[in-house]
Amino acid sequence: MPEVALGIVTKNALRRLKPRLLRLVLASSLQVPYSLAIVIDDGTDATGQFIKSYLAQYGRDVVVARSPADTRPSARQAAIDLFFQLTTGKGYLMFMDDDIILRKGWWEEASRLLNMPGVGEVWGIAYDVGDRPYYRAFAKSQVEYLVKAFYARGGTHDTVYRAEALRGIEIPGWCIIEDAFIHHYVNCRGFKSAVNTIGGLHLNPPMGRFKELLQMAYAKVRLLVEYGFDTDIEATAPIGEEYRALAEVNPLVALGYVTYAHVLKPIIRALTGPGKCRRLTHPEPNKHRQ
Repeated sequence: MPEVALGIVTKNALRRLKPRLLRLVLASSLQVPYSLAIVIDDGTDATGQFIKSYLAQYGRDVVVARSPADTRPSARQAAIDLFFQLTTGKGYLMFMDDDIILRKGWWEEASRLLNMPGVGEVWGIAYDVGDRPYYRAFAKSQVEYLVKAFYARGGTHDTVYRAEALRGIEIPGWCIIEDAFIHHYVNCRGFKSAVNTIGGLHLNPPMGRFKELLQMAYAKVRLLVEYGFDTDIEATAPIGEEYRALAEVNPLVALGYVTYAHVLKPIIRALTGPGKCRRLTHPEPNKHRQ
């Protein structure tokens, strides 16, 4: 079995989740045969040391570090860089959120999928503890919505990557939806994505602050313009129903999303032309060379 490393990007999880829930998260990870855990802790509490102490009881080596810029893309990139620095770079890197509990059999199913030809990314369905009422505008069920959203945008809730699929990646500092960049980067490298239906129980976080929502919107537009990455799924409901479903969460966000999807996005596609993977044409990235 190739070596496996676990990556956790966290910020004040101990304060947010409390020790008991964080222990359940970490305990669920032990089914994964990782020998090294890379924890990028940009918080102000003792989450990193808590994780290190817990996993050390089970013979796992743990490296705790901070990201250079204290942002999500910077933290994710730091974990990937440390993975290539501290391992042979020939195995797998698994990212796991600090608020997901892997269900029994997760790794067994992930291993099966990784053995399928060409698969470089396996994502486990993040079964939300909370509801996403707007899913009905995009799919028949919440699970169908989550799977469709993964294929469009990716996700690092509980996702394992083949090292070769990540080699050379440099996540732009402005890309707050770094999971989308990683997902499309893997596909542009010629690797397939697969869904692990075992998945995990996900404590669905509340909607971000307005500033973060603006950063996400900016990243969505820029990914589409510069790289040809479309991170949204098409609504199956008429535009009016789509707006009403989203407005149950936030009317302003609903108006912005519908305007982008039905007005701005067609204009961008008309101006930039078809095609994905723009700016990712170099077959042998210099970063993370063996």
